[in-house]
Amino acid sequence: MRTRQAVASLSPQLVNFEPAWSEDGWFAALHVAQHGICVWCASGVRGSPGTIEHIRPKAEVTRALRTPGEEIDAPGHRRGRSLLPGEPLKPGYYTQAYEPDNLAYACERCQSWKSTLWPVVPRTGPWCAPSPGLGEEELVLDPFAPGFDPLLHFRFTPSGEILARPGDVRAEVTIEVLGLDRRETLCKQRRDLYQELLSRISSIRHALSASTLTADEKRVLPHVAVCCAWSSSHAAFYRAALRHELAQRSLPWVQINQAWTNHGQLAIKEPAMDTWLS
Repeated sequence: MRTRQAVASLSPQLVNFEPAWSEDGWFAALHVAQHGICVWCASGVRGSPGTIEHIRPKAEVTRALRTPGEEIDAPGHRRGRSLLPGEPLKPGYYTQAYEPDNLAYACERCQSWKSTLWPVVPRTGPWCAPSPGLGEEELVLDPFAPGFDPLLHFRFTPSGEILARPGDVRAEVTIEVLGLDRRETLCKQRRDLYQELLSRISSIRHALSASTLTADEKRVLPHVAVCCAWSSSHAAFYRAALRHELAQRSLPWVQINQAWTNHGQLAIKEPAMDTWLS
């Protein structure tokens, strides 16, 4: 997962942000720092080079969820966004247009879906030149916040659905604003990842218990560790699914962590039981 210092360390010549955000140096630095993973949907960017995203909109801001819209995500099925009316307000967070902390690598779909939406509390009162922290609580979760763990906010299902934890308003708003429940793309990607895990679970189980392993079984635990890393697509979903499948087979998470550390890999925090809803 990208840190706020990563871009500066990767491109020291850009620390003062003299070039515009659209120039190749910043795009490349952000892409590398985030391992080609979209800041919002956590998928590897496919079918396009991706884009630089202003986390807080720079030109104009829509503070309320606005303008009803629809997305066709399956033949004959339309999914509407439950949005509230609201007109874009100007100026946007123009003071952060060149701030590295306000920039991220994103897929074009998420950038388009989010558009100028940036809901905050309170949503009333006069608009002025914005600056974060001036009596407003941002309702979209910050994926770069210190210690941020998506599994503290979201839960998943075998069909690839993402759900907010009960009472987590920011998680609910984040799903809505970013369209993280897009069925024809994101849910399908997560579902396919789960099927891939299921195809390997017997090998994983054997690799954790047997003394003699096949060549494929020797590779399976490093592969699973890579899938769990934040530098991989949908890592939070994969961790939740893996924890569930291990528990179903009475294999404690500490056992796979021990196997990883024995092979020189980092231990990974065990997800909570309720991060997976069967």
